[in-house]
Amino acid sequence: MFALIKRRLMLLCCVIGIIGVLPLTSLAVMAQSVSSSWTVGTRLVVSASVPFVWIRTMPASNAPVRATLYPRSNVTVKDAAPRWDGIQWWWLITVPFTNSPVSGVSGWLEQHSLLTGTPPGTLPVDLTPTFMPAPITMLPITWPLGTLITVKSNVPFVWVRNEPSSVSGVNFTVPQAEHVTLKYTESARWDGIQWWIHVNTLGEVTEGGWVEKHSMIPIS
Repeated sequence: MFALIKRRLMLLCCVIGIIGVLPLTSLAVMAQSVSSSWTVGTRLVVSASVPFVWIRTMPASNAPVRATLYPRSNVTVKDAAPRWDGIQWWWLITVPFTNSPVSGVSGWLEQHSLLTGTPPGTLPVDLTPTFMPAPITMLPITWPLGTLITVKSNVPFVWVRNEPSSVSGVNFTVPQAEHVTLKYTESARWDGIQWWIHVNTLGEVTEGGWVEKHSMIPIS
């Protein structure tokens, strides 16, 4: 009995020793999840469990952002070979051509934000969503022009863009932690997904651009 226990302890020590000498990269590869087996042309939807996803230029979480998609948006697989970045799988996708501001945009999305099929409340993947005019329940804000506003406390930052669209260029970034005051300077625009408002910085030399309405709040 003692000999059996001794052999088992020796075996356990050997296993721990092997794991201890493995490089971290090897452990990461061992722990990685299995990639999906989607083929070119597979229609997917953005999961309703995420607030939004960024289409990136490369399969990495620090790659530049090409566009923003929101839950239940449709995309199509463009390359059947996913990429592993050491943390998660990425897929090269393209957005179907619709009247959406991001129509035709291609780039990389993380696998865990994508689903096949039609989860509850999701548009069927064999249909292309149509972005209608803003519903009556989402009419633009009625702040007077000149109202001073800032970034909401639950939003880490906003990008001030040169056009009212999530695919337009970024003029500058406003971090919430800096409590920057901006001036509301132009009536809101609807891009088919959300409202945008035009803002300017304060001071003798000002910068301006468009930010998402839902990320901003008036200063009381």
